[in-house]
Amino acid sequence: MLGDPDDDRLIGELGELLDATDPPPARLVAAAKANYGWRTIDAELAALAYDSAAEPVPAGVRGGEEPRLVVFDGADLRLEIELHAEGPGRHLLGQLVPPGPAELQVRQGGGRVSVSADASGRFAATGLSAEALSLACLRPGQPPVVTDWVLP
Repeated sequence: MLGDPDDDRLIGELGELLDATDPPPARLVAAAKANYGWRTIDAELAALAYDSAAEPVPAGVRGGEEPRLVVFDGADLRLEIELHAEGPGRHLLGQLVPPGPAELQVRQGGGRVSVSADASGRFAATGLSAEALSLACLRPGQPPVVTDWVLP
């Protein structure tokens, strides 16, 4: 029977048990809260189209840490970024396709870093943490574009 009080009590107890024994990681909770606060009706979501972290590493390949390549596709905008490790932090290089000036916010947990894309669509952000990140792109005369979140 739908809405059975015994089922509701059991589900509540199960939820409490899971929260106590296997709580969600704090970084995922922070990313979810930050993402919820940035969702707007007029913002377009640029979905993850490619992430080099999902590619298998060939056996026997060694060397320095390569930059992580991530691509987000929206209806009329592609955001291509490289994430470079800087000790415990990250450095981001990006390109807008089609190119053009824009203001971008790199969003992480509790903060944002604002950067500008030049006329060629290039931008960079330094001093980022190794937390999940998302980009919000504001172009003149265009609706805002917000990317999915990427976990490091």
